[in-house]
Amino acid sequence: MKRSFSCCLYFVAVAVIAAPAAAELVEFAGQLIDEAELAEYEAMILQTETEAVDAPDPETPSWGLVNWSSWNMGPSNATTRGGVLSYNQGGNSLEYNGTTGTASFTLPVHLPQGALTSFVYVWYYDNYASNPSMGFYRGTQTGGSSLLQSMDCGASSPNLCAWSGGNTRGSYSGFSHTANNWLGHYYILALFPKSGASETRLYQATVWYKLQISPAPASARFNDVPVGAQFFREIEALADSGITLGCTATNYCPGTAVTRGQMAAFLARAFGLAWPADQ
Repeated sequence: MKRSFSCCLYFVAVAVIAAPAAAELVEFAGQLIDEAELAEYEAMILQTETEAVDAPDPETPSWGLVNWSSWNMGPSNATTRGGVLSYNQGGNSLEYNGTTGTASFTLPVHLPQGALTSFVYVWYYDNYASNPSMGFYRGTQTGGSSLLQSMDCGASSPNLCAWSGGNTRGSYSGFSHTANNWLGHYYILALFPKSGASETRLYQATVWYKLQISPAPASARFNDVPVGAQFFREIEALADSGITLGCTATNYCPGTAVTRGQMAAFLARAFGLAWPADQ
């Protein structure tokens, strides 16, 4: 997202990426990564032939109101509920150590307040006849919970699972939820079965979200920006967030130019910029 101001700011970010000498590095999404890892990732992506029209693209920028951002969870983030689970560092997976039965675990999901969630992806390995059972939940402050999206592997849209030698990516898009962290917390609950050599292993889970502007209020706080005016919703959200309170107690002055000082105040308040306290 690009914004135009009366002055120009230049931001320079330099990323230095170190890699083992033996690794072959290739460019992907603006970064250098291991070529072997990229090939494995792309092969898994290609397993799913059909996706929702508005499904996230992993290569798009992950910020703003248009692009999808992601919250990723790996094996090391899991909390065991039942059964014996272990983290296989070499295979980067969560495995059930029991001989038979089912192990269960949860993965914490942290979403920005007001973000829209509509997609969940799960990468795992499964060569057992019974598929794992998973769900995306919101827990309440008083101990209850509500299921936002069932993540059991389905045969048709919106729950798509592609198989290739046991490696699976499940894509779940049958929901639309606006995150409200005041009312509870979010998590994924999974039950992984096993029988002898047949097992299920978790690789990664991803919840995709978009940032949103809060809905327009029913009444206006500024006399010169009435309900229905251009940018009414955006100006009300800006003021409600404390980024600006207008040019006077009752007016916003939407046509007035922004000075360098005012722009600094807007940006600092919006991003919470601050110097660290003295140690």
